[in-house]
Amino acid sequence: MTLDFRPSQGDLDPEVYKLKQQNVQLQHLLKYKDDVEIPTLKRQIGHFQHELQTTKSQLHETVKQEDFLDRQTGIIHIDRDMRVVKINSYALEILGTLHTQAIGRPIKEVGIHSQSGRPIFGDIDYYLEPEGKESEWEKEIPMPNGEKRYYHFRSSLINGTRLISILEVTDLRLSESRVKAIIGSSKDGIALVDEGSVIRSTNARFGKLFGLNWRQFAGMQFDIAAELLQYHFRQPQEFMSFFATIQSEPQHHGEQIFDMFLPQSATYQIYTRPIVDEQSKLIGRVWFVTDVSQFKEMEKTLIANALELEDKVKARTEELYVQNQEMIRVRQELDVELDMAKQVQQGMLPKTLPKLEGYEVGAAYAPTGKVSGDFYDFIRLDEDRIFMLMTDVSGHGVPAALVTAMAKMSFDRHARSGMTVTQILTNVNVDLCAAINTDHYLTAFVGILELSTGKMIYSRVCHPYPVIYRHRTRSLEHLQMRGGFFLGMFEDNAYAEETMVLEPGDLLFVYTDGINESFNNRDELYGRKRLDNVIIRYAGVGAAETIAQAQMDKERFSEGRQSMDDISIFAIKRHERA
Repeated sequence: MTLDFRPSQGDLDPEVYKLKQQNVQLQHLLKYKDDVEIPTLKRQIGHFQHELQTTKSQLHETVKQEDFLDRQTGIIHIDRDMRVVKINSYALEILGTLHTQAIGRPIKEVGIHSQSGRPIFGDIDYYLEPEGKESEWEKEIPMPNGEKRYYHFRSSLINGTRLISILEVTDLRLSESRVKAIIGSSKDGIALVDEGSVIRSTNARFGKLFGLNWRQFAGMQFDIAAELLQYHFRQPQEFMSFFATIQSEPQHHGEQIFDMFLPQSATYQIYTRPIVDEQSKLIGRVWFVTDVSQFKEMEKTLIANALELEDKVKARTEELYVQNQEMIRVRQELDVELDMAKQVQQGMLPKTLPKLEGYEVGAAYAPTGKVSGDFYDFIRLDEDRIFMLMTDVSGHGVPAALVTAMAKMSFDRHARSGMTVTQILTNVNVDLCAAINTDHYLTAFVGILELSTGKMIYSRVCHPYPVIYRHRTRSLEHLQMRGGFFLGMFEDNAYAEETMVLEPGDLLFVYTDGINESFNNRDELYGRKRLDNVIIRYAGVGAAETIAQAQMDKERFSEGRQSMDDISIFAIKRHERA
């Protein structure tokens, strides 16, 4: 671009003339950029921004669609006319239909019960709520193979589109059914509460004790149930104070006697304890209610008799003295008999631990009383195999000790006959069911170890998880296999076994729950984690040292508080290769 700038007569200075000419050229250049180049750049930027927004929208829709398709929950969208607008593959699988047979059809016609022939959503109107409210319900849906499965439905209406989600809860419902079957046979009233203080299950006895239908408690917050039940007590505030203490101390074990006047005059004992999982995490609480009216009446009668005897004490001093002497004699005889029972039971334990080439064996036995419901044993089957056993009988004292003695003889007889682990458990269970007519039953860990290879065939029957310290990885492994139900409870129990290998340097640690369920003076649980820490710290030293350190650690933690249950431990460490 060339500009012709002619100076006036006043512009005689060449430098002034040159500067003015450059100024004119600069103004023309700026005007060109404002009129041509800048609008062009703005149009290009606008075009790029539009393309970017379009790409983002497409990507967002793609992500939303993939999220809808990839979800593991059944999802259905229906319009105001109750027709299916959108449905994912998981929902189609549950309903047993095809995508082409579902889209556009009324929801009431999609999915048919394979047995009843009725639509799965035929009664959906009963459950639906207006916009802004969610509704939930559950259904049992028979599968084409005859299997029954349970599903949880949730519905919500948003901007004219209703979203229905379907989640399978079969395992949860079956688990709840098993728990209900167990507690349903109890003579005590039982209520199971989850970690959110919601009542998950009660038995019929629980409702009967309060003159109510036990089904109405399911799903109720326990604090609401407590508010309702307090009016059955002669002193409602006494019960509410007890309940408040339990609520404020989740790890607390509580027990108290209460007088009732509804549904009739009675005396109830209420006992509650926390439920923890294998990691000692609180997962709920169980409440037991027992009618102890007869015992309280007996107590009142004894008190009345004592007052009557007090008036006659002078005339009957000699008689009472004689009776007292007789009681002392009976108590001494009982102590002697208990001492003999203790000697007999300890005589059933291995007098010496087996000396196994290439292995170290350690054991410990600490009953809470003179006799115990715990028992362990080692039986040499041949030069290369040894049978090992750890059992724990429910309850304490002489009855548990008698059951232990019967179990000892049965295990000994069947183990020496050359049976497999599952055969031994099956035969012992039959023996115990035939011999025991009480509520006693056993947990057990049973194993047959092949010394030359370290291979062990074992079964864990409702027993605390045995621990394997793996030398190669310096880590712990818990044997969590479930070999079957309690011994001595049901005659037709079936049992299973598994195989593992004890490698050089590895250590097997087996125990009863008396150690991990010990408490200190602050009602804190010792738990499995503390025990695991001791095992992993000392397993490399040896079997006996690991057991000794576990006992000392538990005693330090307990602060002198006596264990509530018997404690038995054995450990086997395979030597490292030379």
